[in-house]
This record gives sequence, structure tokens and C-alpha cells, in this order.
Amino acid sequence: DHQRWVVSLSKAGKRLVMRDCNLSGLQMKGVDWSAAEFHNVDFQDVVLSNAKLSMTTFANCRMGNADLSKAEARGANFSGCFLVGANLSEADFTFVTSIQDARTRWRACFEGADLRSAVMAATKLGAARMKGANLAGAVLVGAFLVGVDFTEANLTGADFTGAEIEGITFAGADLTNAKGLPKTALGG
Repeated sequence: DHQRWVVSLSKAGKRLVMRDCNLSGLQMKGVDWSAAEFHNVDFQDVVLSNAKLSMTTFANCRMGNADLSKAEARGANFSGCFLVGANLSEADFTFVTSIQDARTRWRACFEGADLRSAVMAATKLGAARMKGANLAGAVLVGAFLVGVDFTEANLTGADFTGAEIEGITFAGADLTNAKGLPKTALGG
């Protein structure tokens, strides 16, 4: 039913919406949940590698140690999610452009998310909103970070080695012991 809803651009079928349920530990590699909504869902230790999650909302979900490697999650919303130790390597969290209006873009959002020790190696985060996110100890090695907003984020000990960094906002961010940031990224 959800796939029909996606393919018909919401004219047929029904959007997948889940609230307050437990999906922890499930293996859902390659699932297509594009534009679905999840509110307060437990995804601890779940495998969503290679999943299609573009425009999906994960509001206040628990996703500790989840595997979202190589997921396509363009324009997805992870606001307030618990993603401690999650594997987001090689996932695509870049923006989505509206079919109806090319000027409208949805940016991936991790505002207020807890991403401590998350692995985001070679992850595409172009233009993502990370305001107030906790990325202490996160691994962003080789990540695409052009236009990312890290305003007031905790980046203590984060590793940016080899990341593509341009046009990033670090206003009020804690960069204590962050590694691999070129001086030009810090305005120096």
C-alpha cells in the first residue's frame, strides 16, 4: 500500500505511518520506506543498509547501533533521534529538489540528534542541518560536508580527516579535539 502511495505521488494507496512501536533488531536491508513517517519508534540494532529512506521522517526514534550504511535518505528528517554508535557509512543524506518547484529543496535534518560515536565515513551530508546535534567522537572520515550547518553542535573529538569541507557553519559549535579540519574551514 505504501509503495502505491509513493509511486502515485500520494494519489493512491496509503502512506506508512508508525508510532510508539518496537522494531529493534530487525533485518530490513534494502527496504523502500521513502516518505514514510516514524514517531517514537525503537530501531535499536536494526539493519537498514541499502534502504530507500528519502523524505522519510524519523521523529524522536531510538536508532542506537542501527546500520544505515549505503542508505539513500535524501531529505530525511532525524530530528531528536538517538543514533549513538549507528553506522551511516556511505549513506546519502543530501537534499531533494521538489518536482513541482525546482527552487524548493528539502535538506536532511539531524537537529538535536544524538550521534555520539556514529560512523559516517564517506557519508554524503551536503547541506544537512545538524544544529545542536551531538557528534562527539563521530567518524566523518572522507565525508561530503559541503554546506552543512553545525551551529551549536558538539563535535568534541570528531574525526573529519579527508572530508570535503566547504561552506560549513560552525557558529557556537564545540570543536574541542576535533581532528582533520583544515584551518580554512574554521575561518583561519
